[in-house]
Formats: sequence, C-alpha cells, structure tokens
Amino acid sequence: MIDLYLPPKPAIIRPAEYRKANFLPGWMPAAVAQKPVEVEFLQVRQSASDSGPYSFWSVPLGEEHPTRHILIALRAIAGSSSITVGGITCTSLVANSWFIVSYPTGSTATVEVTESGLNVHCAIIVYALRRIKSATPLDTYASNFLAAGSKSGTLIVEKGGAIVAVANNQGTGTNTWSFSGGTTTTDLSGNTNDAYSVSSGHGLVAADDAALSFTATRGGSSVNWGLAGISFR
Repeated sequence: MIDLYLPPKPAIIRPAEYRKANFLPGWMPAAVAQKPVEVEFLQVRQSASDSGPYSFWSVPLGEEHPTRHILIALRAIAGSSSITVGGITCTSLVANSWFIVSYPTGSTATVEVTESGLNVHCAIIVYALRRIKSATPLDTYASNFLAAGSKSGTLIVEKGGAIVAVANNQGTGTNTWSFSGGTTTTDLSGNTNDAYSVSSGHGLVAADDAALSFTATRGGSSVNWGLAGISFR
C-alpha cells in the first residue's frame, strides 16, 4: 500500500462580526473629564548685575509629567530678552515678561537669560504647569513703570484653568499681595533679594469663563514697579 501525502486544508478567514451599539433614546456615553491644570511654584532667582547674560544654575523643575511646561516670569528692564532652560529655547509669550517651554523630564536645569539694549537687574520667577491643553495663553496682562500705590489686573480663564501673577519693584519698598476669586495661593510676598522685591501667586478656577483678579501694592520708595499676569487651560 502506498501512503499519499495530503496537505492540510487552508484556513478559512471570515470577516469579523460587526455589531451596532444600541443606545436608549436620550442616552449618550459619558465624556471623559479634562483634569484641571496643576501649578507648582518652583523658585525665584535674582541678580543685581546690570550686565548680562545671566546664568541661574540648578533651578528646580518640579514633578516630572508628560505635559509639564516650565513657565518663567522675567522681571527686568531690557530692550529685548531671550531665555533657555537646559539649552532649550523658550517661547516668548509676552515680550520681556512671560516665557514657556515644554520640559517633561529632568529635576533641575540651568536657566540662561540674554538681554539686549538697556539692561537693569534681572529676576526670574519659575513655575511648573502640568495638564495644560495648550501652551498658548488664554489671556495676559502686563504693566510697567507704574505710579506709587496699588495696581490690579483681571484675567479670564476657563473651568479647570489657572492664572499666575507676579509683581516687582526695585528700591526700598516691598509689595503686598492679594487675589480675589477662585482658589488662590500666595507663593511669594515681598521676597527681597539683591535685585527686586518680588511677589507672586497663582489661582485655580472651578467655574466656566470665570474672571480672577490680582492686586499688588507698592510700599516705600521704588523704581521699575511692574505687574504681570497670565492664564492657561
């Protein structure tokens, strides 16, 4: 008897079964809620030198996160400015005031500030932002060379968003600081080093299209008095 080899039968490939989901009238799947923005104050660094560039070593960057951005408020008098964090160039959001860069990993970095034109002192206030939907701010505010007394600003922000605001003056006076609306935190109040007296804070907003206000009051005699704010979602 001769054995004949018979190859195995080929596999039969059938199209995947398609089932249409049926929903009850008026019912829709629940949307995944967007987590609110997280704001972390990191550090203020200053230099009384009137000659840059300025190198601030080992600036802490806060908790690592895939969405982490480093936000820097620059308080200086300069013709124009640029900033790098760990060698990466920041995007200028408001000229000579606000800078931002995506920086997901790393615990510290060197912040380099380069200025041109008139140059008077330098201070940076550094924050980490996490879970922002866009690095483009919703709203900004900046005012410099103000008269003595208090100055207020108001920023619009979406539900789950946040603002950061800073004030500074050069001279013998210090700043007092207050917020209104939202859940707010004062991070610095009249922090005086060898360049400026600096105040800063941030606020988180739970309501849609809410306005959050911030006020700084200059005390004593000073020059180069300024106030700036920015909001994100």
